[in-house]
Amino acid sequence: MGMKRTFATFLSVFLFLCVTALPGAELLAAEDPKALDREINRAEYYVTEFEKEIKRLRGGRSERYFNKKEASERVKSLHERHPGDPRVQALFERMRGALMGSKGDFITITPEMLAYREQEKNLQERFARIADEAWAELLQQEEAKLVQTVFPTPNWEEVSLESLRDSSVVLSDVRWPMDEFIGATGKFIAVGAPSKGYWFINSGGRQWVGPWEAVKRYRRQVDSELEEQKSWTVLARITDLAVEIPQAEEKKTMAPQWGWVVRPVAIHAPGKVTALYAAEQAQSGKFAGEEQVAELKSRGYSVKDLPEHATPIQVMETFVTAIKEKNIDLYLKCIDPARLEGRYGEAMVKGFHWDLHQARFRKHYVAVTFDEPRIVVNKGFDEGDDADSYFLSDSQKETARKIQGTKVEYAYVDCKAWDENGRQYGSPKEYTLKRVDGGRWMIETYDIPF
Repeated sequence: MGMKRTFATFLSVFLFLCVTALPGAELLAAEDPKALDREINRAEYYVTEFEKEIKRLRGGRSERYFNKKEASERVKSLHERHPGDPRVQALFERMRGALMGSKGDFITITPEMLAYREQEKNLQERFARIADEAWAELLQQEEAKLVQTVFPTPNWEEVSLESLRDSSVVLSDVRWPMDEFIGATGKFIAVGAPSKGYWFINSGGRQWVGPWEAVKRYRRQVDSELEEQKSWTVLARITDLAVEIPQAEEKKTMAPQWGWVVRPVAIHAPGKVTALYAAEQAQSGKFAGEEQVAELKSRGYSVKDLPEHATPIQVMETFVTAIKEKNIDLYLKCIDPARLEGRYGEAMVKGFHWDLHQARFRKHYVAVTFDEPRIVVNKGFDEGDDADSYFLSDSQKETARKIQGTKVEYAYVDCKAWDENGRQYGSPKEYTLKRVDGGRWMIETYDIPF
């Protein structure tokens, strides 16, 4: 009896394997309604997971989608075998929409959105001419005192300091801060090599800091591309002779080197900027044409002021325009003044984060759009409270305003940034604005990237 049962089981398995091995087996399975239902359900699961991935990005895009391949292959297989099935057609359309959504949201970039780049380019060209003319004039003034042979440096064993003191030298390929070091006699930038001698640019005093701060002002006001500048040309005067170990590393491995100590007169980047030491100025430096910047730039501003009663969206639009057009005064007017308080507040607002905003609009995106704000009353009487508006009398509302104190409101605005191809950059970011006692809306989270 057991033998017969075993044989019957073996025969059933054998026949099943033979049938499934036949060319029409897949078609037979596909025609089975339950098998097809299961296949569609599995495909729908992966399509749904793929759609969830896209939804989480909120219009952005990812370099890798975990369910894209599985979803697309399953739907493709179904569509090729059952193109007329309504459920398969619906999955096909969902997959098509999901794939397009995985590319990210997009908009049409208009010439107006890119106008700030052309404006900056024109400004750069104008100041490039001013910078190069100022540099040429400076070299002409120093011509009689210029050391003609920079490398190899004058041999300190043969040439006295007195014979070279106050002579001028033009040093190219000055890399700061990479080649700056702190030595026994001060802070210097090393230019040279043991084989050809060293120049030590004194970077510890106003003669370097003044012009360098002027270079930073030029970058922030005129040419944000200056951030990429790796080396500089420096006009300097010989003041001393020193023995130092010209290494930036904390652990010194070189032998001490003789070098001519020089005091900076001007910093130059050809075709970009010339910054000079100016002892009479509060900031100890200026860049060529600095006195013309405000007037020249103001002619190109598309927005010159922020209305007193601007809406949160108007404030955000003005904020973005101010950054793009390098209008730092208007940028500051959009920000809550409290953010400038404290030891580092002003430096962070006007320096660090201004630089970051400039770099992002140069490298990553060119336009920003905004959703309608969500306004919340944080403190004080809420005029929009339906219950209070319906039940309280006018006198009761007035009493409530007095006892609840100064009204403080917050507006939350979702922002989307777009690159020059019209594609959304990253995910939407939320900016927060604040209004006190019905005054101006001011940006609180000015430091968030778009």
